[in-house]
Amino acid sequence: MVVFTRNNCFILTCSSVCISLVLVYYSRSSIGSMAGYGMAMSAERIEEIEQAAFSMAEKWNSDRKTRISQVCNRIRNDIPQLDAKSNANKHIIVDRKHRIMYCPVPKAACTTWKGFFFQLRWGKEPDADIHTQERTSLIHLMDLDPIERETVMKNYTKFLIVRHPFTRILSAYRNKLEPNGSYETTHADVTKKYYWRKNIGANILEMYRGKKIAKKMIESPAKYDLTFREFVDYISNYKRKAKANDRHWKEVFEICFPLYIEYDFVAKVETLPQDTIYFLLSNGFSDHVTNYQGHATNSSSMRAFTQFYNNLPVESIEALYQRYKFDFQLFDYDPRSFN
Repeated sequence: MVVFTRNNCFILTCSSVCISLVLVYYSRSSIGSMAGYGMAMSAERIEEIEQAAFSMAEKWNSDRKTRISQVCNRIRNDIPQLDAKSNANKHIIVDRKHRIMYCPVPKAACTTWKGFFFQLRWGKEPDADIHTQERTSLIHLMDLDPIERETVMKNYTKFLIVRHPFTRILSAYRNKLEPNGSYETTHADVTKKYYWRKNIGANILEMYRGKKIAKKMIESPAKYDLTFREFVDYISNYKRKAKANDRHWKEVFEICFPLYIEYDFVAKVETLPQDTIYFLLSNGFSDHVTNYQGHATNSSSMRAFTQFYNNLPVESIEALYQRYKFDFQLFDYDPRSFN
């Protein structure tokens, strides 16, 4: 049982600091660029560093798979039984040529890795919005007939990338629903710009402030001020509502079915540079290491994380944990720590 108090919420442990320092490194291009600062490295030294990252990530991956297997055995009877072949996430990507299956988790480097699959299939990333193009330009598990689906899940190399649930939730809020968040600032078209606040933000505001105030805030963009606490309380307490279960904050175990699909590679945003090298080199994609070096997003940096979560009451944090507790357990995240 996890007990939250104001004193023990969100300790940035030494291990996470050390990992963050290690993550400064990784790609051939970034190492090579050090030459401009009098830090040129030989090809042999670069290879040594890559091998160290590979070995580190190989051990992590083995530990993660063992952990998932152990937790699955423990919680299998506590969650709804689903047939992964019939209920598979329609966004799971399949590359037939390279025999790879990837389950994208929103707010866990999925844009970058969708780009990788465009490179594999088309030789380049799309000029237009990658998420829109993906629907028609890539093959998805649900596009296949049941027999081929089963073949993919049994015989293809399967991987996913996960993220600390609390930082993933904060990233989703800041991108989609925060007033003037990153989604709104990157869309000039008003019909797209305010999509999330109109379709989901309005429901949350109506729930906590009433229809009149919600309507006024949606009609007057400058007045919109949905808070992180309102978002957290909504997705924690009203999971059965469709909009509280949007895939951008849906639990990973319900998106990617780790209880029913045995993943070969389980990467984490927090260690993505090393995990990326391990995945690419293990699957014969050494030419892609430079382009897909892997990096953590900064939308939920330590400062932002502390700022937003320290303003939440303990009961809101506890309720949020209860919703995502299986993700915490499966992927070995500490709810009291940033990493």
